[in-house]
Amino acid sequence: MIDLKVIKKKYGEEMMHLCRDLFPTILSDNKGMLQEIMLNLFYPSHELINDIKGKEYEFQNYITKYYQKMIGNYQEKEIIVNLTPEELLRKKGYTLYECKSEDDIQKFKKYYAKGEELCTFGGGRLDTDYVYFAVKDNALELKREDFKNPKRQDEYGVSVISIQFSKNDSHYLSIKNRYNHKVDDPDATFSNNLDNIIEGLTESFAKFKGMKQAVINDPFELKGYTKDETGKYYKYNYEIDNVYYCPNNIIIKNNKARELPNWVILADYFIIDLKHKKILSYVDDPIFNNFTDIEDIKVTKEKDDKQILITHKNQEETKITLNKNNQITSFESNYIKNTGSSFLKENRYIQKIILPKCKYIGPEFMYYNETCEVFEVPICEEIGHHVLMSVKPKIINISDYARVEDDSFGGLYNVWWTI
Repeated sequence: MIDLKVIKKKYGEEMMHLCRDLFPTILSDNKGMLQEIMLNLFYPSHELINDIKGKEYEFQNYITKYYQKMIGNYQEKEIIVNLTPEELLRKKGYTLYECKSEDDIQKFKKYYAKGEELCTFGGGRLDTDYVYFAVKDNALELKREDFKNPKRQDEYGVSVISIQFSKNDSHYLSIKNRYNHKVDDPDATFSNNLDNIIEGLTESFAKFKGMKQAVINDPFELKGYTKDETGKYYKYNYEIDNVYYCPNNIIIKNNKARELPNWVILADYFIIDLKHKKILSYVDDPIFNNFTDIEDIKVTKEKDDKQILITHKNQEETKITLNKNNQITSFESNYIKNTGSSFLKENRYIQKIILPKCKYIGPEFMYYNETCEVFEVPICEEIGHHVLMSVKPKIINISDYARVEDDSFGGLYNVWWTI
């Protein structure tokens, strides 16, 4: 059966078996349609089968509903709305504000805890999106410190939400909550479906604000995935300032997916350019942006991992290990002597970092990492603040006389000078 052969090739054998079990009617009645649906809704990935485990029933309903729409056998529930978004949200205790200037946006920064501010506050969001904030009446009464185990849609998380529509015909929707990266998928609060806040809100925004969405999100939701403006799901490694960095050399910006050329490797949020022998960073990362003296870059594969060996013109080497999702899991370099500030700040997946010739680790080095187990900088003389802020590695190899800020290593190092 042609559908199952294509699904096996694009999504793996286990997904093929699942689709055969879940969708016998589609397979028998409309040959070729199931593969078309899968390719419309999910970028090909053999990881998808693992990511939908435990959600097979929701997956089945999602595909079936899409199929019924394709064959004209699905009737959307008609909702007649005569209330504005302001009036509907008022029923849930929210006051809705529309931001028409940068100053309007900045007024809402006061609701966000330090380190949890939306990237929207960085400026420029009104160039690409229509921005609204909905604030619960008791928002200022809720204290962040009282929510030690945050959940995306707990009372604090949804007491302030930002509702943003892209400034194009799709009016792609993102609902952002108050935690911002402290919980899973904070940019898809309420599954990015306004009717999950209160029924009729989707239609109300379309009718009274002109925000008619080309794609309405269903309740089906996948952790670690985002949708582009067509409604297709993509697995991603990082979301930084509303840009999504995906496996398979794909970057999604302004809800548009762009596939990079085959002579580059998108590793985390870095581009390793094999053709021009350089490394570029999409975010402010001083070291990689200064890797301008590369003599050679070699790529080798070992099981599911890739080894990137960079030889510098002084013959010193940098070795980067990537897993099957092109996430950096190991970084070793005898080239780096000084990391500067914010090097690898956004990285989440490095387990081993070895810098044998580095004498200075700047502030916010690997700030968000929670997986590092080996940290070796044997001749380092100074380690700045907020280094490995969220984890204390099992192995820490630094000089006996290194100066270490006491808020580094998850705040667990607790010394200013080691002796």
